[in-house]
Amino acid sequence: MECSQKYRQVIASSALALSCLLAPIYLMTPALASAPMEQGEGAPAHFRVPVPETMDGAVKLLHEAIAKLETSLAASDFSAIHEASYSVESAIARIGKEPGYDGVKALVSPRCEIVHLASEIEDGDTLKAAVPHLVKAVHEQLPTK
Repeated sequence: MECSQKYRQVIASSALALSCLLAPIYLMTPALASAPMEQGEGAPAHFRVPVPETMDGAVKLLHEAIAKLETSLAASDFSAIHEASYSVESAIARIGKEPGYDGVKALVSPRCEIVHLASEIEDGDTLKAAVPHLVKAVHEQLPTK
């Protein structure tokens, strides 16, 4: 095997290994994915939402936010959808801390991120497709009592 070909293989395998190591870090930082759009005029608003202290508080916040998502979607209120997505994220972050509930976070968080980003750019078609999937995932994982 030629020397330069060996180096190319080493470089290629190193690049692949590095990308495999960095991909989870990139995926765990959703704020970075939306950062360029958030600078300048017309940037989406950021909302402060309560951070639930208990599991019951988190489940209550989650179901309230899901109800708000559904009504806001019917009214095409992108700002309210965006605000509700923050509440869903806050609730899921708290729920994910409970033993045995990390699967809920893994299932719901990606769906919430799609809703969150689509609401930032006011993509009604994506929201009409994504919100029902998010709602279904929440109701399947944490049904109301």
